[in-house]
Amino acid sequence: MIDERVQFLLEQAINTPMKPHMVLILHEDHRAVVTPTIMAGRVCRDIWCVAQALQELAEDGILVSQPSQREPIYTYQPRDEHQETICQLLSYYYDPIARNQLLPLLQELVQYVSLHRMRSRVVVA
Repeated sequence: MIDERVQFLLEQAINTPMKPHMVLILHEDHRAVVTPTIMAGRVCRDIWCVAQALQELAEDGILVSQPSQREPIYTYQPRDEHQETICQLLSYYYDPIARNQLLPLLQELVQYVSLHRMRSRVVVA
């Protein structure tokens, strides 16, 4: 069973399968400084999706964004209220049995987020 705080964090901030992977990478090397280009290479995803995910993680208080000339620079600095929950989430991610419970929840969140984005783009005439 997924802890309620972890589920809430997933619903609010880490709501795609790529985001836990990025958080895991940055948590393991917490002094890392990344750009969307660097992270896209690490997670083998397109730069546009990675840039959006990094921006959302910064908006949700998991990363800190700093502007630069070419592209934003991100560092892993989760807010205090996220620290323990992120550690719990990562322990689920490392445990194969717990990860099997986590992945369907992430897929469900992806569908919800996609539907929500589609609805927000609909213009009422």
